[in-house]
Amino acid sequence: MSGGNVTVLTPNHSEAGEIAGIEVDDIGSARKAAMALLELGPEQVCMRLADGGAILSEKSEFWLVPRHRV
Repeated sequence: MSGGNVTVLTPNHSEAGEIAGIEVDDIGSARKAAMALLELGPEQVCMRLADGGAILSEKSEFWLVPRHRV
């Protein structure tokens, strides 16, 4: 996979894990997978997590967005 002109990559946790070759089952492994995906070229990774939350990651920043009930 080449990042090319990708600005934001938006996989769910399963897709991110498959692409990165990392089992994503907690925040730590999600962060590792996001960092591996960033090495492929996108500027940001926004990964949807199994619990309904998400992470947003750049090469030098990482944010956890918890599930928000409406």
